[in-house]
Amino acid sequence: VLFRSADVTEISMTGNAKTLSGLNATQAAAITVNADVGTSMQASLATASGTADVLTLNLTSATATTNVSVAAAVFTGFETVNLNATTGTAGTDSTVAFGTAGDTSVINVTGTADVVTTLTSTKSTGVTVTSTTTGAYTATGNIAAGSSITSGSGADALTVSTTLGSTYSSGAGADTITGALTSFVNTGVTDHVIDAGAGIDTLAISTVGASVVTDNHFTNISNMEKITLAATASSSVTTGGAFNSAFADGVTITAAALADEKTFTYSGGLYGKDTTITLTSAGVGDAAAEDITVTTGAGADTVSITAASFVGQAGDSGSFIVNTRAGDDTITVTAGTLLATTISQTFTVTPGTGADTVTLSTGANSTTVTAHAIV
Repeated sequence: VLFRSADVTEISMTGNAKTLSGLNATQAAAITVNADVGTSMQASLATASGTADVLTLNLTSATATTNVSVAAAVFTGFETVNLNATTGTAGTDSTVAFGTAGDTSVINVTGTADVVTTLTSTKSTGVTVTSTTTGAYTATGNIAAGSSITSGSGADALTVSTTLGSTYSSGAGADTITGALTSFVNTGVTDHVIDAGAGIDTLAISTVGASVVTDNHFTNISNMEKITLAATASSSVTTGGAFNSAFADGVTITAAALADEKTFTYSGGLYGKDTTITLTSAGVGDAAAEDITVTTGAGADTVSITAASFVGQAGDSGSFIVNTRAGDDTITVTAGTLLATTISQTFTVTPGTGADTVTLSTGANSTTVTAHAIV
């Protein structure tokens, strides 16, 4: 649709593949999308000022419980894009995918709906995204260094860009910050800065392959409470001063997908807050050094390891090694029915000082001493 008349002051639209061109500033500031635009939407001005042009999309269905989404959005000449989403139900999303928005340096998200933005194309010098929607806000896609994404009080989900050098602030709420391990590497030059804000927040490391998580990865992270590891391959986490700062009040670490033959090591002796570690492994333990090793510090720690297929083998096999040091700790290890391991010690548990509880759940096909535990 080409708009030549200035008498049109508001635009309301539904359906797929919409093109709005020749817009003036008044029209661009008052566009309502009543139903999903599933193919593409294009919007451009008759004359762009080049400095302060604003596009406002009201994502509002006639049905209060219906979300409204826009696919493959091409916004040309707009420095600011406002998204106001006001209909839909909790747990369902209104979505806007930015196909091309190379002029856009500011995106504001308002309203009451859960909103997802895919930021695949914004200004090459960076974009400032601010969400104040009272629903949950989700941001995905890659943005240029120097960008910032700030969300509000909902249970927000921010995926960090693979291009480093942006700032993420997720405000209140139980938020999740997700990224590949390489996105959290810090060099002191162009690094991500992440402030998870108030609430019980999760750092989700999405790398499936081998993951060596060092203290460096936590250098510019604050106000986190949980870590989840997607890795199915061998993984390790090592704490230090940056980790202590990032998880100032305690940490819960979950690795739920370790494959057979893969190892896990948590070296947290320098971390003095309460630590909860939950590991699930498909490991059989039928080779030397297929070990799961956990060392915690002085907090009241909970370590739970479930390896239902772990049976070891005759001779040398994998081991569970848990050292929780000081604190009132709870340690639970569940394995299969153990074979006659004669070289490796299957369980070595050192609870340290404190009123500790240790539960080892396993059977034994052998009375060979190394198939059992040293506590």
